Amino acid sequence: MKTSTRNVGRGVRASQQNELRITNNQLQISSDQTHIKTAPTAFLLLFLLASPCWAGNTGHGTNSADFLRITPDSKIAALGNTGVANPDSDFSIFHNPSLLSQSPSRLRLGGAQTEWLLGVKASHYAVSFSWDTQEQKTWGLGFFISDWRTGAFKATDQYGNFSGQVEYQAQDIGLAISHNVTRPWHFGLCLKKISQFFNESGGASAAKTGASVLALDVGTSYVLASKNLVFGAVIQNMGKKTSFIEQSDELPLTLRAGVRGKISDDRFSWNVEAVHDQENALSVKSGLSYEPFTRISLRAGYDTLFSQSNYVGFTTGLGFQLKNFNID
Repeated sequence: MKTSTRNVGRGVRASQQNELRITNNQLQISSDQTHIKTAPTAFLLLFLLASPCWAGNTGHGTNSADFLRITPDSKIAALGNTGVANPDSDFSIFHNPSLLSQSPSRLRLGGAQTEWLLGVKASHYAVSFSWDTQEQKTWGLGFFISDWRTGAFKATDQYGNFSGQVEYQAQDIGLAISHNVTRPWHFGLCLKKISQFFNESGGASAAKTGASVLALDVGTSYVLASKNLVFGAVIQNMGKKTSFIEQSDELPLTLRAGVRGKISDDRFSWNVEAVHDQENALSVKSGLSYEPFTRISLRAGYDTLFSQSNYVGFTTGLGFQLKNFNID
């Protein structure tokens, strides 16, 4: 089967019976059989490189589940993807599970929807709850789900005959817990189930091929209240290789560390973060947020990983607060 699209990006991967070529301007997948037996990351590259919130680079395709690098919330994306030490994000469970017990609200709900060309859609939802014990300790509990879907791609066999349609789906589901071991020091864990599927329909037969794996995020944060500073660090996506048909890939193991500070009666905040993973060199991110008026925030950031690719490193955003609702 063959399918193609343009303006995808860079990277390369190949196998004996099934072949995937990604160049600077074309993606092509071919197979001797009607059923899909290619790497799950193939279709993800169609939109990972087109996402303004993308927090990583696919490098040379040695990792699976590249969608795990994408920042789900527009607030953190506007701040240069600096979320490891920012407890104000509704998606703090995604960036650093230890931030759940620092939440400024007892109950938080977050949702995000993104849609690109070619029918690619992403949905993200998060809920978290924190409470205090009689020993003046704080616990945090959170749950999130991210769902990625591509549009249907027309598929043909090796003779050029129509053989049906193919869709790609990926999910990242996580459950996290956080606790302040001492008053300023917080520790958190997040257990995730990462799944990827190919769905084929409309041809002589229908098939669904997929793979799932468990992964763990471990994070810590420290609050220096006297200086209005929060320090955070996390190791993300620790887990086994994902096996899909005859191919195994590593998860994108990522190390993040950073600090957030506030000045001028909390109207001005800044973020700095360093990130390193298996495929990319060390990247540095930074973000600034300013509230010129009550309930209105102006945000800007810079991500050096963007500047290393075909993207401009600057990010910007705007936030509104309507009673208990935040719109970013």
